[in-house]
Amino acid sequence: MTMARSSVVPADGAGVFHCVSRCVRRAWLWGVDPSSGQDFSHRKQWVRDRLEELAGIFSVEVFAYAVMSNHLHVVLRMRPESTAAWSHREVVERWRRLFPWQRDINGRAVPPTDQQLQTWLADAKKVAQWRQRLGDLSWLMRCLKEPLARRSNQEDQCTGRFWEGRFKCQNLCDMGAVLACMAYVDLNPVRAGLVQAPELSEFTSVRERFDAEVARRGSEGKTRAVQTEEVMAGQAAASASAAAENRPDPIKAAAWLAPLERIAVTEHPSHCAVTLEQYLELIEATGRILVADKGGSIPRHLVSVLERLELNAGHWADTVEGYRDLFQRLAGSKARLVERAKLMGRQWFCRGADAPQVYRTECGTAA
Repeated sequence: MTMARSSVVPADGAGVFHCVSRCVRRAWLWGVDPSSGQDFSHRKQWVRDRLEELAGIFSVEVFAYAVMSNHLHVVLRMRPESTAAWSHREVVERWRRLFPWQRDINGRAVPPTDQQLQTWLADAKKVAQWRQRLGDLSWLMRCLKEPLARRSNQEDQCTGRFWEGRFKCQNLCDMGAVLACMAYVDLNPVRAGLVQAPELSEFTSVRERFDAEVARRGSEGKTRAVQTEEVMAGQAAASASAAAENRPDPIKAAAWLAPLERIAVTEHPSHCAVTLEQYLELIEATGRILVADKGGSIPRHLVSVLERLELNAGHWADTVEGYRDLFQRLAGSKARLVERAKLMGRQWFCRGADAPQVYRTECGTAA
């Protein structure tokens, strides 16, 4: 039975969510079309840039994203309560960055005049509506998807649907679910066989975080997660290419992504203790296990990270690889899902029949 969106997103709109949108008929509208050979991969940069733009307008924190050839993943935290601290003027200015009152001949937004700002500020009802929308998940996804569809259709000189339908949404109920989902998203290119190491996958959050970490450390940026010659050679080539093309500084380029310290969604303080280096190493180790068809294990110094999150290290790789089938509209430990079911007047939430016991409770998705 299909679960209503209102059952996934709480009434106040707050929470951590995994959102997925697919191109119509799952066509390769962001990659190289295998049938026609036409290359649309330049559009992936459009998606990434639009996400960054919206992260600076909405009350949202983006933890992970991956732009594939025919679909998009994003893990984000909506913080509607933060909009209450914004002044009326800030609300209006943010909204007008989304929907400019006028554009110039080059399509750039024309800044509003003081008189126009005062007119909008005088409409308290409208300002309150804009404030609510700037903390709303559905409005965020609408403002992400619609401009991308229009721009793509304009480039293709066509009309009609670009997206398969409304975005799919999953509520991540605890820190373990958030970390497993982020790993699943960041490792999408690895599972698809596009790259052999996650830090080499373009248009993913893990690539941006990795590049920023390498830049911070300079010559000492070789973390334990990056040890093979081919990976370092690939990273060096990518860095040289970025320098030649005068790309933005990696540290500044990744600043729009939320720090990992903010991803805690439980009341347990120990669940916050996941550093960026630990996360990058965990993703690297998991990615290599998946590439080697599970021919390996998570290093012992990373097992402690999973144990603090009450996750079963022995099932970690299986959970990440099969995340899409194992978790449905809600993801989290049994205790958290039982709690959520009671709040919603339900007795249980269904799960994949073969869900591994990744949580130290009986299972990761069933109540």
